[in-house]
Amino acid sequence: MLWIILTLATIFIWSIVNIYDKHFVEKEIREPYIDTAVFSFAQFLCLIVFGLVTIKNFNPQYFGLSLAAGAIYFVATYFYYLAMKNEQVSTLAPILVVEPAVVVVLAYVFLRENLFFYQYLAIAAIIAGAWIISWQKVGKFSLLHGFSFLAMFAFASRNIFIKMGELSGLPFPAICLGIGLGGFLSLLISLLFSHSHFEKHEGRSIRKLLAVSVFSALGFLFYSKAITLGPVSLVAALLATKPILVFIFSYLLSKIKPDFLSEKMTKKVLLRKLAAIILIVAGGIGLIF
Repeated sequence: MLWIILTLATIFIWSIVNIYDKHFVEKEIREPYIDTAVFSFAQFLCLIVFGLVTIKNFNPQYFGLSLAAGAIYFVATYFYYLAMKNEQVSTLAPILVVEPAVVVVLAYVFLRENLFFYQYLAIAAIIAGAWIISWQKVGKFSLLHGFSFLAMFAFASRNIFIKMGELSGLPFPAICLGIGLGGFLSLLISLLFSHSHFEKHEGRSIRKLLAVSVFSALGFLFYSKAITLGPVSLVAALLATKPILVFIFSYLLSKIKPDFLSEKMTKKVLLRKLAAIILIVAGGIGLIF
């Protein structure tokens, strides 16, 4: 099925983006709002251009759904970078994969989307694996974890609005155009209240982040299209297997280029994360087959 191929492509693209996100926040651009502004500028501009170039005609009656998705996406991005600032990337990314559970509930309430029992079990396995990866110490919960959960809920809500737009008859280019406009308008409004400023020495880093953001926009196009083609709950759940690649990339980079990305990885932690990967893979296979 095409939605599976598109989601797998998104996993690959966004795993790389997650690694670079952590590097930018930790090593180069240390202000989360600047990261959000640069990322959003490139991401939403790409969506606007794609929408304008490919759109033919559509009924604007439900265009507000995609505008809302864009505004929510901007908010989610800010919370994501805020949480990313001090968290290990292989720990933060799995926290966000609780999203499928939220999507399942929202999809059932607002879209009347039902799954088979084995699919619910597969989603549960993925979430369980993600929690095993993200677990650090019993009872430990920081403010940054809270920001991660806020980002997760916002991302889940964005997905629901995308699916609602598609079910309402909005063509895919119109959905992308609305998300781009909604996100870009949110960015402009936030600039009016922001006290952050760009440093001259950050120019090269900003250019690199812009390039990564354009790459991420490609992943978002794939992901949005997958949502319009398949059940939003299953698309979100399959994306939740992304921590496997994030973990592998993080571990390899921390060994090859520790100056680029540092990850604390003891033998005990490594074994725990490998066990979690088994659960996530089992859940992913259950979703596809």
